Amino acid sequence: MSPTLRATENIPILDPRLDPSDLFVASAGGKARHLSSLIRAGFRVPDFFCISAFVFDEFKKIHQIDERIDLYLSRAEPFETIEKIAEDLIIKSPFSSDFIDRLAQLIHAREWNEEWLAVRSSGLDEDGLAHSFAGQHSSYLYQRGLTAVTDSIRRCWASVYSARALHYRVEKGLRMKDLQMGVIIQKMVNSEASGVGFSVNPLHPLDRDTLVIESVFGLGEGLVSGELEADHYEVERETGKLKNRAIAQKQKALMRAALGGVERIALDPNKNSTSSLTDAQVNEVSQLCLRLEKHFSSPQDCEWAFEQGVLYCLQSRPITSIPNPAYYSKSINGASAILWDNSNIIESYNGVTSPLTFSFASSAYRQVYIQFCEILGVPQTAIRARESMFRNMLGLIRGRIYYNLANWYRLVLMLPGASNNKQFMETMMGVRQGLKPEVAREFQFDPDPISYRLDQRIRLLMGTVYRWWKVDSIIKNFREHFEYHYEQTRKLDFQSLPLTEHVKIYQQLDEQVLRRWHAPIINDYLCMIFFGLLKKLTEKWLPGAESASIQNDLLCGEGDLESTEPTKMLMRIASWVDKTASAQKTKNALLDKSTSELLSELMCDKPLYPELRAQIDEFLDRYGFRCINELKLEEDDLHDDPGFIIEAVRSYVKRKSYNISEMETREQEIRKKAESLVRARLRGPKLFIFNFVLKEARKAVKNRENLRFARTKIFGVVRHLFRGIGYQLHRMDKLHHPK
Repeated sequence: MSPTLRATENIPILDPRLDPSDLFVASAGGKARHLSSLIRAGFRVPDFFCISAFVFDEFKKIHQIDERIDLYLSRAEPFETIEKIAEDLIIKSPFSSDFIDRLAQLIHAREWNEEWLAVRSSGLDEDGLAHSFAGQHSSYLYQRGLTAVTDSIRRCWASVYSARALHYRVEKGLRMKDLQMGVIIQKMVNSEASGVGFSVNPLHPLDRDTLVIESVFGLGEGLVSGELEADHYEVERETGKLKNRAIAQKQKALMRAALGGVERIALDPNKNSTSSLTDAQVNEVSQLCLRLEKHFSSPQDCEWAFEQGVLYCLQSRPITSIPNPAYYSKSINGASAILWDNSNIIESYNGVTSPLTFSFASSAYRQVYIQFCEILGVPQTAIRARESMFRNMLGLIRGRIYYNLANWYRLVLMLPGASNNKQFMETMMGVRQGLKPEVAREFQFDPDPISYRLDQRIRLLMGTVYRWWKVDSIIKNFREHFEYHYEQTRKLDFQSLPLTEHVKIYQQLDEQVLRRWHAPIINDYLCMIFFGLLKKLTEKWLPGAESASIQNDLLCGEGDLESTEPTKMLMRIASWVDKTASAQKTKNALLDKSTSELLSELMCDKPLYPELRAQIDEFLDRYGFRCINELKLEEDDLHDDPGFIIEAVRSYVKRKSYNISEMETREQEIRKKAESLVRARLRGPKLFIFNFVLKEARKAVKNRENLRFARTKIFGVVRHLFRGIGYQLHRMDKLHHPK
């Protein structure tokens, strides 16, 4: 390339053959950086040059694009709205004539005026070890001529503000302002076959011996998007032996459209069931994957293509779903292997969860299970030595809470009778699949297991028996203590309190409530034991198709559950509305008016329906802390939006489904039917033992549900406490919004 076409300070255009690597690191973006590294390392990469991110910065500055988009970001506009605004601003803004001239010269110098080109986005924080923007930013294939290329450059820039890219930034905690983007201008590979290769198997974390290749005829974009069925090849990493080949029924392929761009065409029927790669080509792609892994010192996800039998490397990025290079090393041990599971906990923390909720929940789990071990007599030295385990019982992955399951197994292994405890724990946590031996071998669960002498085991057993014997009084004392502190705090006006008072109240709750959570812990342990025993006895003594449901049927209809009282109270309100003559006007309004309209008439200083308002006020006073995701501090509760109460009562009235005794009768019938089946199948000592375990399991499950309601209450108080903190910080101009 002529030196006269080299980059200037004002319009940096980077050439991988001429520019130093540090320029690519600083201004070309992750994709271009990788490609330039590949060229220098001798990999066959289609020729390209890169428009530096400085050009985009200058373009935004001239047209004041950052200022406009930042305004919409500060207003918390939906990302879809910001995407449309950014696209409109960028696509309609003109390039400088100087840039157009230099770009034209550069294309002409490479003799690309009549060549098909790819215009590919290259974000500056893209394709790193921590973050992969695969599929987030746009690229445009088979572009020819200056007009098509410049239009594609602008569209690449606009894609940095796409809704999916902005959501990804939020998810990863990346910056939202002053976004930068390089753009690659590259000669198109007119591929006969193309695809992706993974130097390790990304879907099976314990398989460290296999690399995976997926291939289609034509362009690989259809494979990446999932639009086309792909051939699948699994290759042994060490020997190169083809272990598995799955040939897809390929009906379509992506090819160049006549006027540029890509179109989907029907494949020649002779190719429908034909392998898109020969064995020799599979081997060639395998070697490319391994060379890339060695070059980058990490597992790689690469895109490749064959043109006239020649293999090209189009792109390579780290496989970011693999947490550690030790993942595929033969020396893997428990320190590097992590096992996540969201069974059961997804019911409490459904969907994306805020960092505040996660940190509070994680702290609560730590405190509760330290107390659990202390109650069972685990030595303090052993508890202190496992502080890291207690701090990491949960994990936050892409905004979702998971059990760090390996640490739960480590917790169980601290206790006597660990093998039985493990099975009971899996049952109580709702783990869908027990830990298989081949998986367990990957973890060094407890390198320094606790050894309990016989006298220690006897003391622990006697302590468990004592707590089982006294559990009713233990729970009674806890509930009295809890209700005292709950009533002290639940009606506080947190918005009027200073921050110092918020801190004081939080510390009091932590000290007086969370650190005295002994009764729920003791009951949960008894529940784990008796529920687990009931499951074992049911499977052993009542085998057959009905054994899968009989355990739950035996536990229903227990009654006196505090957690059901809100539903029953709503049903009583519905019954009053539907059956009371004086409530006819209220009933008509409930059925005819929208929720928002009725709320405005109810929740004002002079409500139109005072009797209904009084009952709603009573419900809010008792259960206003409730909401769909009760343990998520960021959720609005019924105090924020009482519309749920109106909608629930309306639903019960419409369906006339408010007869509490009928509901309880149905549950009793299910229970009695299951009890009859037990009596028909068991006799003598077996029936006595089964009924004893059933009785204790029922009591423990009932106590667990009532004590979980206490947890819901305290989360409700903490939610309003943090709302108060947010309100004060907003008043001090430290937060944009009080929530």
